[in-house]
Amino acid sequence: MASLWADEANEVAAHSLQRLRQALLRDRPTPAALLLAPFIPPCAAPAVPSKDDKSRKRKADDCSDAREAGSLPLRPAEDRPTHPTSPSSASSAVPDIATRPKVDEGIASPRAPQGSLASEVVAILSGAKASFHDAELDDETRAALCERAVLTLLSLEPSRVAEGCQLLQLDEAPVEALLSLCRAMASSDCSAQLAASVTSCVLLPRVIRVDEPASRSLFQSLLALQSLHPRVLVQSLMLPMLQRGAALNEPQTELLSQLIKQLHAPQLITLVVELLLQHADANVDLLSKSLKFSHVMFTLVNQYNAELVKHIPLVRRTVDKLETFMKRSALSVIDRLEKREATIRE
Repeated sequence: MASLWADEANEVAAHSLQRLRQALLRDRPTPAALLLAPFIPPCAAPAVPSKDDKSRKRKADDCSDAREAGSLPLRPAEDRPTHPTSPSSASSAVPDIATRPKVDEGIASPRAPQGSLASEVVAILSGAKASFHDAELDDETRAALCERAVLTLLSLEPSRVAEGCQLLQLDEAPVEALLSLCRAMASSDCSAQLAASVTSCVLLPRVIRVDEPASRSLFQSLLALQSLHPRVLVQSLMLPMLQRGAALNEPQTELLSQLIKQLHAPQLITLVVELLLQHADANVDLLSKSLKFSHVMFTLVNQYNAELVKHIPLVRRTVDKLETFMKRSALSVIDRLEKREATIRE
């Protein structure tokens, strides 16, 4: 009996570790996850149950047999007694497998309760959700309802925006309704917080599910948000999709290529310059003697003055660490840029 119990506990522990490994290495693994995942053991060491564990296992088996026979009613979870583990057996205690609730991985996480939002907000968002599936509504009426829903989302606190998006169930709405909502968001000058929530909760899952050429409505929905908050779309949709690597299919690649082509040059240049500065500051200690790295920094400060105005302290700090002959030239350009900005302020 003890050996069977140890084998079963070992199997459960190994299954839990495997699920943890999968959770760390999902579609968008973070650098911390990539560092931690290799240290997760492939299987757990056999657990040795204590005497208390054996007695609880026997009681659980008896209760389970009694319930199957119909002689013992099922008690609610809040009335069931808890069994604290003694300090001496805390390290070797194994969860009670017989009474452990089985987790169905196919069941999605529960949605946020509607009661946490005001009744007026719930009514407005529910009406907008119903209009998404009403084929008899004309485009003008649907657009008006979507605009009202957007204004309602704008009135919510930033922490409640995602909850409002879940209430709308946009991931299940027709793509035409999604286009109306995105256009309403663009026309109402929505905040970056709202755009990021809609992109992460609605647009990104839809793009991940694309397995054939994307519809015109989906592409226009992405363009509507991109015209207002291009940085949000780059950070919340393009970068997560590009991090999928080999998992990208041809329709997804084509969709991302078209979105990148639609980015306005000034916005794209500003974003690229800022990202380059962040990476340069993080790696300057390793590349301080690299002539190629010094040439990149000199090109940035010499040809992209307008984009560097807000980041002069960061640029100077990075260039000061260079150990090549191009350091002096780059610093002279930064000095001229600072003097010019000081003159403009005066």
